[in-house]
Amino acid sequence: MRSTFLGLYILLFLTTADALADLPNGQQPDEMRTMIDKLDRLDKLDFDASLEKAYSCIRARNFDCVEKQLAKAKKYMHGNSDKQQLLLAKNSLQQEREQVIREREEEERRVREAEERRRREEQKRREEEERERRAEERRIAQNNQKAFINALNQTSRALAQYNQQTQRTYYTPTYQAPETPRVTRDDEYQQQRLKEKHEAEKRKSYEEQQRLKKRLAEQEASKKYASSYEPPNARKQYVASSSNTTTSNERNRLLKQQIEQDVNKKRDELLRQQKLQAEQEAARKKKQQEEIQRLREKEQEEIKRAREKELEEIKRKAEQDRKKQEQEQARLAELKKKEQEKAAEEKAKQDYLKTVSAGVRLKAINCFGKSYVSGTMPRIRPEKVACVDVLFRATCPGSVTGSTGRAKNFVGLSGCYGDTYDIQPALPCKAEEIRVSVTDVVPCR
Repeated sequence: MRSTFLGLYILLFLTTADALADLPNGQQPDEMRTMIDKLDRLDKLDFDASLEKAYSCIRARNFDCVEKQLAKAKKYMHGNSDKQQLLLAKNSLQQEREQVIREREEEERRVREAEERRRREEQKRREEEERERRAEERRIAQNNQKAFINALNQTSRALAQYNQQTQRTYYTPTYQAPETPRVTRDDEYQQQRLKEKHEAEKRKSYEEQQRLKKRLAEQEASKKYASSYEPPNARKQYVASSSNTTTSNERNRLLKQQIEQDVNKKRDELLRQQKLQAEQEAARKKKQQEEIQRLREKEQEEIKRAREKELEEIKRKAEQDRKKQEQEQARLAELKKKEQEKAAEEKAKQDYLKTVSAGVRLKAINCFGKSYVSGTMPRIRPEKVACVDVLFRATCPGSVTGSTGRAKNFVGLSGCYGDTYDIQPALPCKAEEIRVSVTDVVPCR
């Protein structure tokens, strides 16, 4: 648009230059200065428009657009005032860029702090779960140890009762029950089904007592059989008594070995079950931890996707707002452009009329015994106004009063057969003496 106006004013300048050649020398510099001022005003309009677009781009944070508009405004810059305005615009651009950087850093800081808080909460939760798990393992191990000791104590009491009964029956030295094995290892593996295991231990202890009672009953039956048997002589009775005592001691030794084997077997079985249960519990805990970790990772992934979706939504809305703002700015710029074009067109018409007014030459002529006004006008291209009316004033020498008129549809054809206009009221002086001056040039009505 600027190049179009510039071309029009250059053409106007060249066209007017020919008309100015006929003017007195005192008037030519004023016309040149007028044309230069017009070109400066056009540059000022382009400078202001570029600067305003640059500020709009700064508000929209479109920095490429800002750089382009500032470079364009620099071409039309004249004087210190324009330099100051351009410098202010550049400072605004720098401040907006710094603000964007600060906002980005603040957003990154908030994200880091949120991630750090989440990490600390996760670490605290894991530590709490670990403390609870260890406390539960200690509690289960203590309960299992107590149950195991109780079972061994019950077995020991049963063996002591058996020894006492045997001593009373066979008059043999009191059989001492084997020392109760002490639990020297802290079993940390047993962790579940304490109640069921305890019940199982009770059942096993009861069965062991029943077996002991059965064996005692068999021994009582053997004793009655031995007391009812009468040997044929004393020698045979002594041998039989010695044989019965030896058999009873051997039987007690074998029974003791068997009881010890049963206790060891029972202890080994209990330890094996505890180890198996501990392994199963560890596997279950591991699987549970893996499931919890999977659920956490899934939750974190969902949170991450939700955050990304939220950020995308924010970016989409920001993009929509930016596009709406750009469209609104484009609409306002187009409206302003049309207004500027309309104002420029109106100004071009006024300048054209002024130029025509400065170039119109009117005089009075005598045609067929009557005075008329006729004259010429410059041919200026392009014609901004297709049809003009010339307002004039005609006076006689030495007179302050005169006649005014309107030369309608003036085309500049002088002579009696060209454009002639009546002088009303008629003046008393001759046509050659009448002075005609142009007061204004307006579009045709």
